[in-house]
Amino acid sequence: MTDIAKLKDSDNPRYIIQNWLRNRNTIEFLGVWESLYNPSFNRVEFDAFRHQAERLAKLNAIAISQMEILIQDHRIEALEAHSGKLSPME
Repeated sequence: MTDIAKLKDSDNPRYIIQNWLRNRNTIEFLGVWESLYNPSFNRVEFDAFRHQAERLAKLNAIAISQMEILIQDHRIEALEAHSGKLSPME
């Protein structure tokens, strides 16, 4: 996996792997894999982990949406405060 990530970002492959491990589909895949090949896999504990990951993903999505709204509001305020000009402040 590290070799594949190095093809994408040779300086920081760990970021590629971290993002992959945060993906909901990856978490589901790992759960299925463990269910098939690990006889001592604790499905109940995994389900709790999966639900926690889903909640964090939803919170992250909400935070991103709120940040986009704040950025848009700031742009509108900057336009209004910029002496009547209709171009955004840089």
